[in-house]
Amino acid sequence: MADLVDCLIENCAAVDKFCLLANSSSSVPNLTKKKYMDYKIKTEEWMTIKLIAQVLALTLNPTIKLEYSKSKWTAQHYKAGWKFFEKAFDMYQKKTASTTVLQHEAQQATAPLSPVKRHGYGASWLEEAIQTCVQDEFTTHDPRQEFKDYLKAPLEQNVDDPVCWWG
Repeated sequence: MADLVDCLIENCAAVDKFCLLANSSSSVPNLTKKKYMDYKIKTEEWMTIKLIAQVLALTLNPTIKLEYSKSKWTAQHYKAGWKFFEKAFDMYQKKTASTTVLQHEAQQATAPLSPVKRHGYGASWLEEAIQTCVQDEFTTHDPRQEFKDYLKAPLEQNVDDPVCWWG
C-alpha cells in the first residue's frame, strides 16, 4: 500500500493530466454519469495526501511512532490528526471486516471453530462447549487493539528497515 501511495505522489502530474484529458480520448472508456475530471485531485488535496503519507510512514516506524507528531505539533493539531486517523482506520476496518465476516462464516460451514480435532472421545462435545466463547471473541474483538498495543510498547532501537521489522 505504501508503494502505491508513493507512486501516486510521484506521478501526481500524470494523474492530474489523465483526469483532464481522459474524457476526450477514444481509447479510454467513458464513465456512466460521471467524468474523469470529477476525480481530479486539487493542489490542497495533494498536499494532504503527501502529509498523510509522511505521518503514516513515521507512525509505522517502530523507532519513531507518534513521538515526532507529539513533540512537533500543537495539541490541537495532534488531537485533530488522531481523530482523522481513527476515522480513516474505522472506514478501512469496515471494508475489511465484511470480508473477514464472510471468511469466518465460510470457515464455520467447512471447518470446526475449535482447535479440537473432530475425532476421539468427546470431541464434538468439547467443540460445542467452546463454540459460544469463540463466537463471542470474534464479535467483541477490538480491531484497534493491536495498533494500540504497538503504540503503547516502548520505541524499538536500531531498526534499519521498518518494513522488515513489520514482517
